[in-house]
Amino acid sequence: EQTNNILHKLKDGEKVESEWIFNRSSGEKFFAEVSFTAVNLEEERVAQVVIKDISERKTYEAEILESRLSFKNIVDRSPVGIMIFTDDKLNYLNPQGEEIYKKVLKSNAKTIQTIFPDSSQFLLADLIKEAENKISSYTEIALGTESKNYSINVVKTIYEKQKANVLLLQDISLQNEYNTQKLRAEVAEETATQLQTEIEKHKVTQATLSEFSSRLQSLLDSAANLFILTLDENFNVVGFNKKSKHFIENRLHSTIQLGDNFLKIFPTEKYAIEVIEERFRRVLNGEYFEMISHFPTDEGEAWMEAFMNPIKIKGKEVSEFSFIAHDITERVENKEKLANSEESHKAILFALPDILFKVDREGMFTDYRASSESNERAFFNFIETDKVKGLFVHEVFKDKELAQEIKENIEKTFLTNELITQNYSLTLESKEEKTMVHYENRYSKLNENELVIISRNITDTIEYESKLIESVKEKEILLKEVHHRVKNNLQVINSILNLQSSYVKDDETLQIIIESQNRIRSMSYIHESLYQTKDFSHISFDAYITNLVQNLVHSYQVSTEKIKLKLDVDPINLALDQAIPCGLILNELITNAMKYAYPNNKGGEISISVKEKHNKISMSIADFGVGLPKGFKIDDSETLGLSLVDTLIDQVDGQLSLKTEGGTEFLIIFEKQEF
Repeated sequence: EQTNNILHKLKDGEKVESEWIFNRSSGEKFFAEVSFTAVNLEEERVAQVVIKDISERKTYEAEILESRLSFKNIVDRSPVGIMIFTDDKLNYLNPQGEEIYKKVLKSNAKTIQTIFPDSSQFLLADLIKEAENKISSYTEIALGTESKNYSINVVKTIYEKQKANVLLLQDISLQNEYNTQKLRAEVAEETATQLQTEIEKHKVTQATLSEFSSRLQSLLDSAANLFILTLDENFNVVGFNKKSKHFIENRLHSTIQLGDNFLKIFPTEKYAIEVIEERFRRVLNGEYFEMISHFPTDEGEAWMEAFMNPIKIKGKEVSEFSFIAHDITERVENKEKLANSEESHKAILFALPDILFKVDREGMFTDYRASSESNERAFFNFIETDKVKGLFVHEVFKDKELAQEIKENIEKTFLTNELITQNYSLTLESKEEKTMVHYENRYSKLNENELVIISRNITDTIEYESKLIESVKEKEILLKEVHHRVKNNLQVINSILNLQSSYVKDDETLQIIIESQNRIRSMSYIHESLYQTKDFSHISFDAYITNLVQNLVHSYQVSTEKIKLKLDVDPINLALDQAIPCGLILNELITNAMKYAYPNNKGGEISISVKEKHNKISMSIADFGVGLPKGFKIDDSETLGLSLVDTLIDQVDGQLSLKTEGGTEFLIIFEKQEF
């Protein structure tokens, strides 16, 4: 139905493109770009359909996404052998590269000149030179006693902060056979068969030849994503499609005409021209060739993958060959992004001081990596085998209870999709001593079949925390002793003043001593509260006020029947730096109210309120007695008590409001100090 709708909408010269999913005869699905073009042929309107398999592009997109989850697994399981050389010395092999190195090359050498046979040195030097000049190409090479064919590609990169050559080797013995047969079929279908049919029809009629030429040109022009050219033995252009013309004119700002030399159309360095000419001659000698090249355009670097096939006509020597290329810039950029992502992830993983495991749903280790040799040696003290990969959890760990706990955490991680944390301790025994080693495991799900376990040695942290706790306990004991001694010393001073008061006959002097004792007690209660609590940074100020008021009532022998004390105090904790001055302020103001608010044994009420709101403390001491003189200012007071209050308010950065109508109210507001 969709196809019919497109066909009805087609107009002459109009092209409709779309992406579809097809089923192969085997049932396998693949992605394709489908191009519809309307063509008038012998007064008949027909549609040409070109289907291009874009599964590879979709695969690259999927690979980039997958690499974020498990890039190392891709490299390790890659069918491509990867060898990295710095200063021509072998520095890295992936598993496939190691197999080629040991089983195919059967080498234990360490330099690129000694690992590969002498017959390959010229080709290697050629590829390395191309890589140095930022020309990425690959070719085939025969290796080993069985002369197996491998594709080889050399790429310049940075490995461990050094310039390096990356050799990519892949066994293409079967692939070459498959590609040869496939390309023969394609060439036969796209060029040779059409050409042969044209020649055969030419014997019958010139009109048939013209019709066939029109069909062939329409097919070439409808190949929207292919650059198709035909070159002769002098590398001159004898045919091209519209896509090639459009690319050359719009991207290279050049022109193409029949008879133009191919090597002069594209911007090519002199050294590269010799390489390309050599490969063109090999194609004219009957070989099939693939080539990847890149060149600058006004939109940036363009990458092309080209397939060169000899056009063989029965009974004649090869004098022409087809050059079919497609733009792989997006694929190369995706591959570069993938490589950068892999390098970034690898750098992050190597920076972590951890041991990393990959485990499947059944509890089998699928991958393993230690950030350092010391971590690896420590870990192998607690397992029963000399390897981890491919074994189940219960086969690896000596401690079977720990193995069971790990297995349960694996199951829980797959079930909940949450990060699971596990702490455990193991005993490391040596001839001299036994050492307790502490680990923290973190379990995180990668996909439906795998999770990662990050195991970190936290022994130093645990030991540091233990020492820190012991140190804190010691300091707590010392602080308690300090506050206890201060409290005792204040009590001694208070007792001395009490003894002294027994010898004082003057009432005014005796009153001064009593006031001093109350001030000392107000500070003593704070230190008493501190050494009785576990937190030395603050005290419970509401409990302190209750204790202070009871002491003042007892000290001045106030009759609670005549003077009512009304307490309205919020549960407040105050830092020591604020508790002492606030205690002294309350002591002075409550003492004044008891002594002077209600003279001649008159009854009344004293209201004490302490509130906390928006991190501000407000203290109010109010009475409804005789009040203070009109125009009274605390700054002008000559009494010790009020002068002390004024000084202490400044000490806590407070603000004082004084009301003298209908009694006296002192309101002090200050910012609560953090502790």
